Amino acid sequence: MIIPGNQPRFKKSELLIPSASTLIVHRQSGKVLFVRSTTTKEKWGYPGGRIDFKQDKNPKDAALREGGEETSLKIEIKRFLGIYITSEYDPNFRIHCFIAESDEDKVKPSKEIIDWKWLRPEEGLNLDLTISASQALEDFLKIKAT
Repeated sequence: MIIPGNQPRFKKSELLIPSASTLIVHRQSGKVLFVRSTTTKEKWGYPGGRIDFKQDKNPKDAALREGGEETSLKIEIKRFLGIYITSEYDPNFRIHCFIAESDEDKVKPSKEIIDWKWLRPEEGLNLDLTISASQALEDFLKIKAT
């Protein structure tokens, strides 16, 4: 039973914000799209953002929406990659990451994207990635190797 006035209190840094990201692979070249955003600033990651439960039925819908909105690419979600929790930002994000493919490579970035580049997945390991993007890339490379 919850007694009014005795609600559990959480520090902002203890909250987990549900979000979704999309590791986009260009079908013809096999390259992955890496982005720097207004959120990640100097670090590289993947297009993504908070799950908007008013318009997204699930994390996959959010990944599809965010990936398309931030890049203007037509993407197709291929599979779920994993959930990654990042402690780099306050509050923390619980990121549902999906692998997507696109036939397009001409990115028209949204205002949220500071910089972007297509690289072979292995080259991405040399970037200054966010913790979650690094973990997702390692998982992607394991899947790709099988």
